[in-house]
Amino acid sequence: MPLLPSGPRRPPRDRTARSPQTLEAIADAMAFTPLLHFHFGFGEDFALDVDSNARAPLYVACGATAYLRYGDHEPIEMRHGDVALLPHGGQHRVFTRADAAVLSLEDVFARERLRRGHAYAMAIDGNDSVWSGSFFWARDFLSHAVMAALPPVLHLRGDGGAQEWLQPLVAVMRWMSDLRRGAGVGMAEASNVLIRHMVLAHLRGEAGSTSPATSGPLRDERVLKAVRAIHTHPQDPWTVESLAASCHMGRTAFATRFQQQTGETPMRYLARWRVHLAARLLRDKRLTLDQAAARVGYSTGPVLARAYKRIFGFAPGDSGRPDR
Repeated sequence: MPLLPSGPRRPPRDRTARSPQTLEAIADAMAFTPLLHFHFGFGEDFALDVDSNARAPLYVACGATAYLRYGDHEPIEMRHGDVALLPHGGQHRVFTRADAAVLSLEDVFARERLRRGHAYAMAIDGNDSVWSGSFFWARDFLSHAVMAALPPVLHLRGDGGAQEWLQPLVAVMRWMSDLRRGAGVGMAEASNVLIRHMVLAHLRGEAGSTSPATSGPLRDERVLKAVRAIHTHPQDPWTVESLAASCHMGRTAFATRFQQQTGETPMRYLARWRVHLAARLLRDKRLTLDQAAARVGYSTGPVLARAYKRIFGFAPGDSGRPDR
């Protein structure tokens, strides 16, 4: 029997043409479980500190202008109809006046409020500004390859006219989050829809960010082809070389360009996407570690468990939910 020819390993066959995955498809596949929903009004003398790396908020601003300051960055002016997503969590302040007495998030939720399930509504010294939205676990976002590569703040203007979809979604979010009107029903779905469109706007280069971005819009079609391949076929035995070959680039040029566009190395991006998929399989499909590993491209359950811990910071099966 003749021996098989030796030589360099061939890259996985390019199946992206047969199973195309556009930016729209990548965004449409995103789904996250909110921690809670909120609808709160506040007056002209207000400041709220959110000091948490665990919770990642989606804010929808209505009414009078207020401000959002992330860390030590300059405040963002939040006008009526603006939206902001903080995918990494982190310390930030919502305020109308810089010298206002500062409340903590715990102070706010300790006040008199309406509550239905995971939805809260309250008025804090007035209703000049009304903000609604949802809090998510930051770790759920950071396990997703695309979400992890986003800048710390995505901010879209409601009056810019560039996103025709924004104002209808803002109106729906405000109505749903008002427990006297929408009763909080549908907030999980509406929040996810808004996040998908915000991320898609960023990937297309249409969204503004408040600080130097860890990644830019995915405008390089060659890098986008590699991202599509990873998202469509995460179980394939990808290497930097095979990904570079799939988009007809040299290894070094591809690795450099990929990191410029996504904020991560190709292998880190691949690992994050595989672990995100595995976490969903373990949670939603109740697969074993070995079964999930086989589905997402890891050789064994222990190999998946090690990758899982590197990404999440805790092992599969641990809650890993910090209090803050």
